[in-house]
Amino acid sequence: RLDLAIVEGRLLFGEKPSSLVKAKRAGQLGFRGPSAAEPAPASAPSAASPAVAGPAAAPAPAPKAPAAKPAGALVVLHDGDKVREFRVQPGKLVLESALEAGHEVPFSCTLGGCGTCKVRLIEGDIELDDPHCLTPEELAQGYRLTCVGRPTTERCVARLERDPEA
Repeated sequence: RLDLAIVEGRLLFGEKPSSLVKAKRAGQLGFRGPSAAEPAPASAPSAASPAVAGPAAAPAPAPKAPAAKPAGALVVLHDGDKVREFRVQPGKLVLESALEAGHEVPFSCTLGGCGTCKVRLIEGDIELDDPHCLTPEELAQGYRLTCVGRPTTERCVARLERDPEA
């Protein structure tokens, strides 16, 4: 089986597991950010900038900049009558970003070996890490896996392909 080959490759050849595998092992599938208990890094005064005595001048208002375009690709996942929208930052996986945004999407192995997270593209494109379990025919029909997929276009629209027996 392909998923077994993926796991064996990672064990035998030292291939690194994705951040999803690490989070799954640690039981942290919520992908929460740093907790409030973690201290913020302190910034020490620089010796190159000596302190100036006297009243501080009020900063001048900053000129209004044009609205910045959001970073990352917009992904829209259709799941029956539900529509989930979230951004995928460069270098991140679609599944990882969906879970970080709080969306419940199907997945199992997080290695590209089982097909549980399969979607069918409607618009845009998603590149896949190798190896993965999709056949050349499935790829040609627009199927992709969210657990090993990264958007290559600014907008991707896809439909979740749920197993009818699930």
